Amino acid sequence: MTVQKILVVDDNKTIVEMLISRLSALGHVVLPAYNGLDALELARTSNPDLILLDIMMPYLDGLEVAKILKANVETRSIPIIFLTVKDRLQDKVIGLKAGADDYITKPFHWEELEARVQAALRRARPPEPEDAPAPQIRGISGGLADVSLSNLIQLIEVDRKSGVLTLTRKDQSGYLMFNQGTIANAVVGDLKGEAAVYRLLTWEEGGFIFEPWHSSVESQIGASNQELIMEGMRRLDEWRNLKAKLPSLNSIFKRSPEGEKALKEGTLTQGQMALLNLCDGVKDIRTVLEEAPRDDLEAVKDLVWLYNQGMLEVARLGY
Repeated sequence: MTVQKILVVDDNKTIVEMLISRLSALGHVVLPAYNGLDALELARTSNPDLILLDIMMPYLDGLEVAKILKANVETRSIPIIFLTVKDRLQDKVIGLKAGADDYITKPFHWEELEARVQAALRRARPPEPEDAPAPQIRGISGGLADVSLSNLIQLIEVDRKSGVLTLTRKDQSGYLMFNQGTIANAVVGDLKGEAAVYRLLTWEEGGFIFEPWHSSVESQIGASNQELIMEGMRRLDEWRNLKAKLPSLNSIFKRSPEGEKALKEGTLTQGQMALLNLCDGVKDIRTVLEEAPRDDLEAVKDLVWLYNQGMLEVARLGY
């Protein structure tokens, strides 16, 4: 019998652990995620057979996760069951319109959940033969080396399209959600909203695919597309000037004795402490900046300051 994978997404660890225990006992492989961002990455990389998805979660709520997954040609066929405390009829209608295949309210009876899980798995897509034709892409796709993100945003705005623009670069993914051509939200790494837009505007290589949808997503961004692009370009210029004060981004930083002392004494800001912790003698500068869970421009400012203060030293020089 083929083992089926179920992705369980909930910010309540007790519920996740309970579902892992019960579903594993039925012979399923259970993948846990505790927020919407992790759910997107696991859905893309692990190709689960079913997703149990909470709605109210940090970073990205379940409705947004479902819309992104259903707009992506690689994940749209994965069945989704919402598992949530939102029990009003209109909540269920909104969930089903977002792409869910089923909707269960908490608290739930295990027997009912098990029956619905098994039914969803039976309805799940059969494995495609190796020679099956590739699914047709309904939106637009290409490479950022040929079309810049700022130009893509303006193209989507002119056409007043609604949908999700998925960007991929090596093992990273980012998402821009549009309502009638206006950016409503964005997500990349641990960043959401305007900070995520500004980071994505620095991507000059990688692939993109835009998939349309007809329902709306709640707007989390107040600035217009043009304001975002202009501010993104200004920040990019400042970021490049600051980057020139650092070694190559392929270089590796490690903490100096002064940095170790400052870390133990806790005399720095929270953001500076986080950067020092990331500079472990293994990660290169680019990775440190990408993993910093904060605004890119503020992160590079602090990194330059730590380097100038002698709290960081080069472990390996990159070129």
